[in-house]
Amino acid sequence: MNPTPTKAGACFHPRKPGSKESLLKIVTAEEMRQIDKKATERYGIPAIILMENAAISSAFVVLKVLKVGQGNVVLFCGQGNNGGDGFACARHLINHAVKVKVYFPGRERKLSKEAKINYGILRRMGQKILRPKLPSLKKELNNTDLIIDALLGIGLKDKVREPVYSLIELINGSKKPVLSLDIPSGLDATSGKVHGIAVKAKHTVTFGLFKRGFLNPQALTYTGRVTVGDISLPRRLLY
Repeated sequence: MNPTPTKAGACFHPRKPGSKESLLKIVTAEEMRQIDKKATERYGIPAIILMENAAISSAFVVLKVLKVGQGNVVLFCGQGNNGGDGFACARHLINHAVKVKVYFPGRERKLSKEAKINYGILRRMGQKILRPKLPSLKKELNNTDLIIDALLGIGLKDKVREPVYSLIELINGSKKPVLSLDIPSGLDATSGKVHGIAVKAKHTVTFGLFKRGFLNPQALTYTGRVTVGDISLPRRLLY
């Protein structure tokens, strides 16, 4: 896939990887983790700010690129920081009058620090965070305009396990457009290989930098169109 060199608000479509007009890094999962770590430790940017910027970029794509407007969105959030991105994105969409339903298949006590903060904010806003029940969820997905996948991020190393496996099956079977945050759940950010099963997205907003795994031709089946969301990493970390 050859990403386009256009710029739109807070979101950037990277130029063709390796082309002369682009020096942006293309990173493995570990390289991205190290960049995030440097942003926090060297530059003093709290992880919660990076998460907030990721959510803003994601909401921008939903509202301005996919043009969901005041439609219905179903959002699936996991326990890690990818789920935190999803909780924060849900907040921004709610503030723009989008009808959002948030499903969380994990346990609150296992949420990452930053994800727990955004989980709590949503709850205090009066937003219900639902436990997914497959029979009723299938009907719910039939009536939605967009599914947002924030279940698993770039840290995935093992096979996708239940209950996430069944949720991904349901998402893929719904035939509804899917936006994945950072990476389609189940896809390896470094190799582009699938860990048993992966979400088949129409659009992926990947945060900070383009992931090397997206260059695997097989990955296109899962990523769809890729947008690089600006999370305000210092310029020195991007080139």
